[in-house]
Amino acid sequence: MADSPGSKRTRSAPMQIFLANVGWGGAGMIVLAYMLLSNEKLTAKSFDYQFLNLFGAFLVGISSWVTKNWPSVVLQIVWMGIAGLALLQP
Repeated sequence: MADSPGSKRTRSAPMQIFLANVGWGGAGMIVLAYMLLSNEKLTAKSFDYQFLNLFGAFLVGISSWVTKNWPSVVLQIVWMGIAGLALLQP
């Protein structure tokens, strides 16, 4: 059934919790990557560091998309682009 103009689609409580956890998980991955880099457990060019950033930004981006947080969506796209390009470097 189509939504009427001006109506807001609501998500079930379990879906809202799931989407929030997706965002928190992504944020945790990005923070973990930075912590490991800062403590010299990873290097900036390591696959693990860039993968944590790429996948973390993807998860935060999903959460931001569904909540229509557009500045965060754009930031996550840029973040994923930087990490993706770094992963492609030899």
